[in-house]
Amino acid sequence: MDRCAVLVDAGYLLGAAATLIVPDGIRNSVIADYRPMLADIITQAAEQTGLPVLRVYWYDAWYDGKPAAEHLVLGNLPDVKVRLGVLVRHGHRIEQKGVDSFIQRDLSTLARHGAVADVILIAGDEDLRRGVDEVQDHGVKVHLWGVEAGAPQFNQARTLITEADRRYVLSEEWVRRFVRVRPRYAIPEPTPASVVEVAPPVASVIPAGEHAGLPQGSAGTAEHSQPSAQPVSTAAGSDGVPTPAQAPTPAAHASAPTNGATGAPRGDGANGHPLADTAEPGPPRPSPAALAHLRRATAPAGPPLPGTGTQAGHPGEGTPEHIGVEILTLAELSTQRQKWKDNEEDSTSQLAQPYDVGRRFGARWASRASAHMLEAARANRPVLPAGLDRELLKFAVARGVDTWDDDENRHAVRAGAWRALDDVSRLQQPARS
Repeated sequence: MDRCAVLVDAGYLLGAAATLIVPDGIRNSVIADYRPMLADIITQAAEQTGLPVLRVYWYDAWYDGKPAAEHLVLGNLPDVKVRLGVLVRHGHRIEQKGVDSFIQRDLSTLARHGAVADVILIAGDEDLRRGVDEVQDHGVKVHLWGVEAGAPQFNQARTLITEADRRYVLSEEWVRRFVRVRPRYAIPEPTPASVVEVAPPVASVIPAGEHAGLPQGSAGTAEHSQPSAQPVSTAAGSDGVPTPAQAPTPAAHASAPTNGATGAPRGDGANGHPLADTAEPGPPRPSPAALAHLRRATAPAGPPLPGTGTQAGHPGEGTPEHIGVEILTLAELSTQRQKWKDNEEDSTSQLAQPYDVGRRFGARWASRASAHMLEAARANRPVLPAGLDRELLKFAVARGVDTWDDDENRHAVRAGAWRALDDVSRLQQPARS
């Protein structure tokens, strides 16, 4: 049949491209704009062969042979078929298995059934030479496309070049049009206008009799042996009143543990910030007994969440749940109709980049949460509430983003979610004012 097919070994194409784009030459350090890149490949294939393109076969590998986010994106493109081999670890090396077998099989099947007259093969492995020879026996013409690379390991095998009918090389200029450095993300800092107050006033939760000092009794006497005016850090925008999670006892302040990751002092604040050594002049400080009462009055029902809340991604004692604001998950906030629409969007509009995946999740959650719930979550930056963070990471994994073993992916997913929360909050502020 007078058609052509394009077979692309992604490991060869993107691996060769990476040697031109990044100093380390590692494929995972680059990303491709797949839609325009494949559109250009299809156009060039049709021009060189003078035939319409049946489809593009995209061969790649991933762990357990399951698709990553970019494979789901590719699979949603018109006239693109994705076939996945398996990535296998050998010490510090990672090899792909099964890709050449897929290419050989498709070459043979297309030729035997007379589905195409020409094949464009973008690959470089010598093992494909036998497949090329076989399809030529069926009268199929093979166009071998190479990629200009910056390292010799991406030279095409000489025997493969000699077997092909024609050869063409995609230039460095072509590579740079569609392949770029993978961005790295950090959790965005809030703008000054976005800093909010979520802590209840101390006066609203401390009985009037406890403002002046301590109740009588043995427990109160033990507490009174410590200074009652110990300075504590305050939440931004709280007018000098500490939040419940930020108000340690003086003893805890004197022997604060250090953060294992940075060696810096680790405070009792929601985000693991060190406690302040000095405090700005402000309203009178509540006594330790009053602070203890404050913690009891604002603590949620049930056991506390695990963790200390000092490391991003592991919220605990300092999360907004401990100041009386219940943070619901996206699943709890969504109606059945919304869940259907979400699934439909995820199936038909797959996102390739972890940052975009996190931003989609964050936009959905923030648009369905109450204004108070949204601001309580944002006040806990950079740590998302525990339940919400778990849901976010599972959301990303279900869409092909590895958040279990890839720290960069976790950072990008969380950064995207925070960006969405900030965006929705800014849109809501005029309505609340």
